[in-house]
Amino acid sequence: MNMTLRNDGGKRRLMFGGIMRLFTRFILVLVIVIPWVVATVAMLGVAAGVAAQTIGASERYANCMRQVRIDPELGLETALVWRDDEKSSNDKYAAAHCEAVALTRLGQYEMAAKRFEALAALMGPVDGRAGVLKAVRAEILAQAGQAWFRADQIVSARAVQTAAIILDSSNAEIRVDRAMTWAADGAYWDAIDDLNVAISMHKDTNQENADVYALRASAYRLLDVLSLAKQDVEMALFLVPNNAEALLEQGIIWRLSGKDGAAQKVWSRLVQLHDGTPAAVAARKNLKKLGE
Repeated sequence: MNMTLRNDGGKRRLMFGGIMRLFTRFILVLVIVIPWVVATVAMLGVAAGVAAQTIGASERYANCMRQVRIDPELGLETALVWRDDEKSSNDKYAAAHCEAVALTRLGQYEMAAKRFEALAALMGPVDGRAGVLKAVRAEILAQAGQAWFRADQIVSARAVQTAAIILDSSNAEIRVDRAMTWAADGAYWDAIDDLNVAISMHKDTNQENADVYALRASAYRLLDVLSLAKQDVEMALFLVPNNAEALLEQGIIWRLSGKDGAAQKVWSRLVQLHDGTPAAVAARKNLKKLGE
């Protein structure tokens, strides 16, 4: 029987929305809500990419994950019952993964992180495909890192992300994850190093690269390297015109450059194009501050 590691309803990429207390910068009376603030990895949208490789389980896994999406508490109960039923079977890995994702959905991030780490440690060879197994284990460790990040355990998050990169150095998304943890500690140059690698891996994916360029622009700006920040914003918008996060960052750069009118225009455009998104919410806040 086969299992494809699934997420709980979203692509495992950047989610611009979340931990609003990080990296908030005050400039005069204007509260700048920056992409590092509104940019977090998709903590609940996990296990895409190589984690979609087969590691061996059943349709029962798909049903369990479906329950997690609809009702996390019921999904957790289902996973625990399944886990206890399948202790001698390879399905125990699928049950354990469903359990960990359910815990994430329930906001029990520290416990979820420990479950993900334990699962990665327990997994053995699958069909003799050692390379595939390493990639899948890397994705599971990446999920552990995301959960540790949500639990505000930055050191633990970075440790498992580094372990994941050692297992699969070709996974660009994990590099972005670790960049976020570097940024959480104010280590922006280290974050930029990981984002550089991620960009080099996303050569043929405009959307992915646009998001990462926007993040790197924010890091450069926080390091007061505005010239490089501007270049990255321009590249992000060249790759994906009207990219929400790039527009948010562009407005911030205009504001820092003393061009309030340009900032207002960009943020207004962002709200018009992407109303309801976290980036638009941040833009509205900045527009309100500009008017005060």
